[in-house]
Amino acid sequence: MPVYNAEALLAEALDSLLAQTFTDFEVLISDNASTDRTAEICRAYAARDPRIRYERNAENLGAAGNFNRVFERARGEYFKWFAHDDLLAPEYLAACVAALDADEQAVLAFSDRRMMSPDGVPLKRDPYLVTGRPDDEQRYDDIGFPKLMRVCGSRCPIFVFGLMRRAVAAQTRGMGAYIAADLVFVAELRLRGRFRRVPGALYFQRLHAPTPDVIARTRRAGDAAWFDPSRRRRRAALTPEVKLLVEMVRAIRESEVSGLDRVRFYVALGGHVATRGHRWCVLRAKRLRWQIWSMWSAVSRGCLRSARVTSLPLRCWALLSGVRRAQRDRLRAAVGGPWGRANPRLLAFGAERLHRRRDRGSMRLLIDWLLGPCRVRQQAAAGVLGPHADRYAPVVAVRLRNQPPERADAVVENIHAACGAGAAADWRNALAVASAAADDAGPVARALCEAED
Repeated sequence: MPVYNAEALLAEALDSLLAQTFTDFEVLISDNASTDRTAEICRAYAARDPRIRYERNAENLGAAGNFNRVFERARGEYFKWFAHDDLLAPEYLAACVAALDADEQAVLAFSDRRMMSPDGVPLKRDPYLVTGRPDDEQRYDDIGFPKLMRVCGSRCPIFVFGLMRRAVAAQTRGMGAYIAADLVFVAELRLRGRFRRVPGALYFQRLHAPTPDVIARTRRAGDAAWFDPSRRRRRAALTPEVKLLVEMVRAIRESEVSGLDRVRFYVALGGHVATRGHRWCVLRAKRLRWQIWSMWSAVSRGCLRSARVTSLPLRCWALLSGVRRAQRDRLRAAVGGPWGRANPRLLAFGAERLHRRRDRGSMRLLIDWLLGPCRVRQQAAAGVLGPHADRYAPVVAVRLRNQPPERADAVVENIHAACGAGAAADWRNALAVASAAADDAGPVARALCEAED
């Protein structure tokens, strides 16, 4: 049981181990230099039950180093890794031991998985189901290597945390200190024997709460540092995808399978690489699209913010949008006058596009237009913001804090001219409420309330 800073859920996990109906086992806890109450909890359980053996590393070895250390220190015929935040049904060990005893060719036994929320509530549906069918795992009994390559990415925990023959697992290279090393370990184990499924959802995996450590693992650098802390100070020679491919090829090459099976396994690995490559391309495309959109948003907001260079970028923007969407009003705004001063059509188009973005920078720019000195920009912003008093009025009220009452009256007048009396009344009420609720609202709230009376 490799652990690190596990005080929150460690006791619950140990209780599920000690409640097993199969009692001939030893729990070896390898503490990876935790800085919380993990050591105190482990020593208390070790003093209470002689089957628990607690050891502590002098320094943090990383997840891979701690997983390998606990494997090296284990002494039983069968071996199982167990995460500190997961749970087991009382029948888990008994069922897995019976499955391995009944089949000498089996190297690993596993059960179905039931997912839990971070607070331990069982989920009705497994979010990692490959086919979406509840009986998805029932078809994993004696799973072949090609199918394992297709599903192992999402189902890897049920195999990594299964019960395995220690002598066979010792023939593998163990847990590597690189991203997705658990996939390679499972593949090496499958190349040496069969996997057997025991019926029933006896393994409960907990979804991780969004803690800083969990969030850090969503990035490659954080995930690599989780496996090996030294990766924080040096950069890997190979990307995770290339490293995974190299290690998988090495696992197949060093296995003792026949020539025909070796070819089949290489083909299956090619399909696995193609699937991961497609997913990588999709994620890259989404990231590139987001970067382009962010850059365009920043440039367009900068052009709209500057009164001197607004006209030409807005005309190009309206022209492209009009051609793309075949809208004549945008084409008229792009080529129509006036040319030497602020163009109401162009500014109305720019305000509408800013409003549709719904980001903080666009909202701030619209409010700047509404409160600015340019009459045409005020009207353009009022035409867009008028129907949305509940969203924009509180922000405007903050900007008008300690300002003369005439500023609030001017905003309401622009809203009235652009959207009518109903929208103006909504803005007057919303500004009055927001200004009265703010600290040191000054004369604005009083003036609005008096005007309403």
